[in-house]
Amino acid sequence: MTRFVFFAFFWIAYGSIIERIHRPKSDSHRYSPARLQRIIRRDAISSFLHVETTGFNIYLTCHLIEESICNYALSDLKRAALRIQGVIYLNEQIRVNVTFGSFSDSSRTLGYASPNFYVEFHESEDLPWNVDADYLYPAALARQLAPDESSLQTSKPDIDATFNSDYNWWFADSYGFARDIDAESEGSKRFDFEQVAIHELLHGMGFISGWYTWFGDKHSIPSFPLYSDDGDFKGLAKPFIFDRWVSDAIHGFWLRDIGKAITEDYRHAARVANESNATVTWRSVFAASEGAKISAALIQAGGPFVTPRALWSWYPVIENDAIVFRYAILYTPAKYTDGSSISHFDDQFYSSTSHFLMRPFAVEGVGLDGYVPYNKLGPLSEIIIGIFKAIGYSTL
Repeated sequence: MTRFVFFAFFWIAYGSIIERIHRPKSDSHRYSPARLQRIIRRDAISSFLHVETTGFNIYLTCHLIEESICNYALSDLKRAALRIQGVIYLNEQIRVNVTFGSFSDSSRTLGYASPNFYVEFHESEDLPWNVDADYLYPAALARQLAPDESSLQTSKPDIDATFNSDYNWWFADSYGFARDIDAESEGSKRFDFEQVAIHELLHGMGFISGWYTWFGDKHSIPSFPLYSDDGDFKGLAKPFIFDRWVSDAIHGFWLRDIGKAITEDYRHAARVANESNATVTWRSVFAASEGAKISAALIQAGGPFVTPRALWSWYPVIENDAIVFRYAILYTPAKYTDGSSISHFDDQFYSSTSHFLMRPFAVEGVGLDGYVPYNKLGPLSEIIIGIFKAIGYSTL
């Protein structure tokens, strides 16, 4: 099995109800945009393709000599978009930039995607009723919630996605639409491109946690760091909306409350350091805080981020004319991995179920429509749709 991997790069929009936030410095995140440019090999001819649906506007840059494969990939991206917009209502088109090319002979990454930028709303009479100004919203979702916001009328993409052409992909149009890839020659060695495309597009739409070791140390913290124009550390950005309804089932806490304590200690550390005229550093102040102990304990043995089935993501459903809450179990393996832990469903718990799509691993030789049991919502099962509803999308 191969792990789905994504890397997140964040740009922040601004406007009348949106505040500008500086982009994280490259040294605060181990995967910088420059790294993204280097990871794609440029030794092939590039094709620039485009496909559009009512909900998505997709631009594909394909670094392959075989133009037919580029066309197959574009067709499957369209299939993925149609699947998503069939169950998630999109009143504004989501703009997606996709790159398809070789990573390296040794890479085990099928693909990755993330929001191109996050949006911070602040309290205002014009604030949409279903927006919580305490959280950051991915660009694709912000565009749905505030379609008339002038600052979101930009040519920037909402989602950046990249797929690895080194793999033996199965494309629906190349062999005809089939439920079982094994029926095709060497099918058991193929990965279904449409399945991976849906998975990554959903990450780009907001299925992504802000919890990350943003400083490359042993502390998992709830959001990326903020810096002044002079390079002084200011604290942490607001948490991601995805994390609003995540709970620590072991200790009975909301993850957002844990995040608030850590964020406040970072803010305090920044304030003390900036007022000290460089006699102390924010790192030393934070290291002595309760937030430092908490953020380290989260990913140490016994912590909720490394204890299987410890984190639950809650979502609302209507049952017998009443709103009730159910939960999905997030992926928290014994070894914490940035970008994989928390931002997926538990692999073992949801294996061989209709909730397979947002697990952290792909399975060779299984077509998207070949999974059993299947459900009336297609590959986007109840818990996926429930989480997207919880963060602000309109869904079936």
